[in-house]
Formats: sequence, structure tokens, C-alpha cells
Amino acid sequence: MASKLLKMQLIEDDEDLGKESVGGDEGHVGTPAWMRTLGASAQEWLKLLPDQLTPLRRTADNIKRPLYRFFEREICTAVSILNTVTGDLVSVKMICQVCSKSTSKTMSVLNKPI
Repeated sequence: MASKLLKMQLIEDDEDLGKESVGGDEGHVGTPAWMRTLGASAQEWLKLLPDQLTPLRRTADNIKRPLYRFFEREICTAVSILNTVTGDLVSVKMICQVCSKSTSKTMSVLNKPI
């Protein structure tokens, strides 16, 4: 309960600071500082990540090789992880830009410790 109270106090403090600062960013007026920082961080991560990974070309000859099958599984797993991470980053960025509302899934992503 104490940790929830501290979170609420931090959010309220950030909101007060956001309302006081009247800067050049008209889209960020009233947005807490932590949300602006998180949105910028998500944007930077999205720039660093590749758009997509190219899967290996599957042929009848390649499928017989154990090493090929190993790398194919690894690349398929990497594609899945990349899609999950980029999807979560886009969701976080949209929430921080106040373009969309948070869901229970995005709140669980935001609340996970690093």
C-alpha cells in the first residue's frame, strides 16, 4: 500500500511540474516529465531495432541439415521476439504521446522491472 501511495505521489508531482512548465511543445503540455522521457526512449529504441528479420530460405536440401534447422528455429524465435518488442514499444510510445489509452497489457509492460 505504501508503494502505491508513493507512486501516486510521484505521478501527482510530475503532473504538477508538467502543468507549470509552459514550453514550446504544445503537444506535451500537461504530460508528466516521466512520460515524455519514456516516449523519447521508446522512439530511440524503435530507431535502433530493425524493421524485420529475413527468414532463411527453406529448400528440400537445406531441411536435411541439422545446423540449418537449428538456425531456422532461432531466427523464427528472433522474429517473434522482435515483433513483440516493437509492438510493445509502439504501444508505449502512443500512450506517452497521448494518442491512445493504456490497456492492462500495456500497464503490465510499463510496470515490469528492468
